[in-house]
Amino acid sequence: MPPNRTFDINEGLLLKIGDEDVNVFYPGPSHTIDNVVVYFPKQKILFGGCMIKSLDSKNAGYTGDADIQKWPRSVEKLLSIYKDAKIVIPGHGNYGDTALINIPLNFSIKLTINPQSS
Repeated sequence: MPPNRTFDINEGLLLKIGDEDVNVFYPGPSHTIDNVVVYFPKQKILFGGCMIKSLDSKNAGYTGDADIQKWPRSVEKLLSIYKDAKIVIPGHGNYGDTALINIPLNFSIKLTINPQSS
């Protein structure tokens, strides 16, 4: 089934669900080239999807669809926009705070230096 609603990735999407705002945002290529994040500003909850890793992640996971070169910039952009997030939910594993947003940077640097490490 094709989507019934699309949005310009440069602008993001603001949804209203009851009295709740929901921001859908594309920070750029990362774990996949189309990984979007979802932010609930009232609760300060960020769903980062697979571009964000949990504290117990040992590596970047499957990177066959990743853009290793652009992932760090996407993470930095995400952190600059949602630095007020109190809860960050990764694609897999336990939630945490904004410290989770920095975890992929370490993996991206390692993968850039040694692409066979994932």
